[in-house]
Amino acid sequence: MCYKKFLGPDWVADYDWQHCSTVVCNHSAFLDSMVHGLTQYPCIVAKMEIKNIPGIGPISDAAQNLHLDRSSKGDKSAIIK
Repeated sequence: MCYKKFLGPDWVADYDWQHCSTVVCNHSAFLDSMVHGLTQYPCIVAKMEIKNIPGIGPISDAAQNLHLDRSSKGDKSAIIK
């Protein structure tokens, strides 16, 4: 995307898309997360229930993903901090 409209006509992209600091994306299938994980090593915000899935829960913990309890409003602010 060209951000010259917002950052001025002299703006030049100086980032590498494979090493960006933040990627916000939605996924439509289970494989989307795996493919993204192979191209970049992301920290994923996942629902708390992921920790209880055999095999996937320990991998999620080892990847240091953030687990969010959707029913707790206080947990969202704790994740942000």
